Amino acid sequence: MEALNTSSQVQQFTLDEYQNKFDEMRKALQTGGFDPSVVAFRENEDKEWDVRDIVQRLAPASMYRSKGKALDLYTNEATHDEFRKLYDVAADVVTLPEYIQSEFSKDTGKGRSSGKIRAVKTLKKPLTPARTHYTTDHEIDLAASVPMAAAFRELLELKGDRYYWRASYKEVFKVAAEELYKTLLSKVRSAKAVNSLGADTEYWTQCANIVLRAKYEVLSKSNT
Repeated sequence: MEALNTSSQVQQFTLDEYQNKFDEMRKALQTGGFDPSVVAFRENEDKEWDVRDIVQRLAPASMYRSKGKALDLYTNEATHDEFRKLYDVAADVVTLPEYIQSEFSKDTGKGRSSGKIRAVKTLKKPLTPARTHYTTDHEIDLAASVPMAAAFRELLELKGDRYYWRASYKEVFKVAAEELYKTLLSKVRSAKAVNSLGADTEYWTQCANIVLRAKYEVLSKSNT
């Protein structure tokens, strides 16, 4: 997976022009248990989620600073099918950053302290993002969590014209969590700015390799 090119100028667009292109996405999210009523599909709607964030997370190479490019890919007939293939797992893919955030926020008893990482903010009270079940005491910058979540695409396999989870992302995360945390910690310490992690292909590659190793471990256990 390669990072989307973020150097090109983002085209000006109006969400209202694309309403007919969001119908399938609405249905896919609802089927997956994510209520689309919390998503702003039009300009200037006051909702907990913005459809551009949803599209970014579903993009073939989802990276933090690529919302404009992701929307271009989604609304282009030549590339829209890549999004359609994800519709059976769309709700999971969209909320993976919140799942990771919630899991890292938990006290594992292993000396992990999310609140001391530069990319993490300790919240005054627990937060459960709209239409998720993932409560957290810490908010991880999306530049750090979205690339890590994108690494879990390594668990997807194509069956017909739809992707499915070859291995449970929750089971794989349990195995991979400690390595992922150490990778995040190392990258945050060396990065000049947390925002730069969103376009750091090395960071994504490291996370993807960790996920792949954990995937094989989980699958081997399930086959014994």
